[in-house]
Amino acid sequence: MRNKEKVLFVLKDLLALNYQVEKLYTNASYHVNGAELEILFKERAIERQEYAQGLRVEMLKLGIEPQMPHSEYAGFRPIWRKFKFLLSNNQIDELLSEMFYVMQWSVNKYNLAISEPGLPLSVCKKLLKQRDAIESAHNSIKRIEHELVS
Repeated sequence: MRNKEKVLFVLKDLLALNYQVEKLYTNASYHVNGAELEILFKERAIERQEYAQGLRVEMLKLGIEPQMPHSEYAGFRPIWRKFKFLLSNNQIDELLSEMFYVMQWSVNKYNLAISEPGLPLSVCKKLLKQRDAIESAHNSIKRIEHELVS
């Protein structure tokens, strides 16, 4: 696989991931009980929307036409089902745990992408910034988790 094809694959993969996570968080924001949780999920959804936009910009800079994924991101169906179940049963502890899982999974996907040889510096910087922001949000939410659950 040539360098541009690898970059294209990495960026499309992260674009699809961010698109699915944005949808997941947006859906959760409509179904959670409590203003704090609603705001939390809305903020995370907006964050992922901004990440997807940043990835699209990087793709355009590389001469790649960004396309929104038409299908579900690989492996995301069980996460959707679990989120819906936890939301319908108002299981906030478990919902936050699942959110932390999604965040860690995202960080792992970013780490794989960042380790890909041949990524342009601008793309690498963008991915590092996004990954670090996901980790920071994870840590911040973890610190206030007990307030959100009560």
